Amino acid sequence: MSRRRGYLGGDEIREKGDNIVYQYDREERKAQRIAQTGELPRKGWLRGNKSLIITLIDVVIVIGVFLLYIFFLKPMADRQILGDYTIRGQAFQYADRVFVSLSIVAEDEPRETEDDSSGLITVVTPSGEISDLLPAEGRERIIRFDEEWDGSSDLPLTFRIGEMEGTLSISVSLEGEQIDGE
Repeated sequence: MSRRRGYLGGDEIREKGDNIVYQYDREERKAQRIAQTGELPRKGWLRGNKSLIITLIDVVIVIGVFLLYIFFLKPMADRQILGDYTIRGQAFQYADRVFVSLSIVAEDEPRETEDDSSGLITVVTPSGEISDLLPAEGRERIIRFDEEWDGSSDLPLTFRIGEMEGTLSISVSLEGEQIDGE
């Protein structure tokens, strides 16, 4: 079998021993298709493959839902907002104790609300209650304490400022563990 350019500009294939000649011209085939069906050929890499379009739309929708969840629907696991105050917490385990650091930040410009908080925040821990003064406008107050560690990976805390109450579950990091062999 040999290949060479045919007289029509297409490929010509000749079989040895036969006088059969196959002529193939892609442009001529396209022109015949347009003449028979009346439709123009599709241009562009998306128009020719419907499954590719559907797959791309699915990927865009999944990424959109993921971004919507991350930025708007995800609960603020690391902070709690009570009135004009934002409370954040960190905790790490060392030996049989959990050391907790709470940051209470007051807004720069408090909202116009009736606040009968008496200037105190009460933190309810698994072993008791801790009360401290609330920070002034635009300031931050840090409350540090330690708790008996029960082996759980989260430390649930409840906060009360006047009549407002909120809950925060702080993830306990295991920074104090020793590595075996050292």
